[in-house]
Amino acid sequence: MGIVYHANYYPWFELGRLALMEMLDMSYADCEERGLMMPLTETHCKHIRPCTFDDEITIKTRLVKLGPARCAFEYDAYKGDELIAIGKTVHAFTDITPKSVNCKKHFPDIWNALAEIAEDSKL
Repeated sequence: MGIVYHANYYPWFELGRLALMEMLDMSYADCEERGLMMPLTETHCKHIRPCTFDDEITIKTRLVKLGPARCAFEYDAYKGDELIAIGKTVHAFTDITPKSVNCKKHFPDIWNALAEIAEDSKL
């Protein structure tokens, strides 16, 4: 059909999360080396307008919820100035087993960096 497959938006959202983490001078790899995992627990994407394979897409990412056990990100996907999709992902904070951990208590430096950019700290 010439239209980007709907599931391709999720890797774009992941790239947006990675870029946001890098802006905080941290990476998923650094978090995982320290024993903090952030597995995905929920996803959502609303497709507003289609995009094609040659379109250049911009993803705007924000941390909208932060709690001791999980966090949520929202994404806006743009083709130029046109909003084409909105998405959301929710992630748990776990150790490598994966047992739930209190990020605020066990990883206070990571928590504080995330809290500085979180729009709502009550998740």
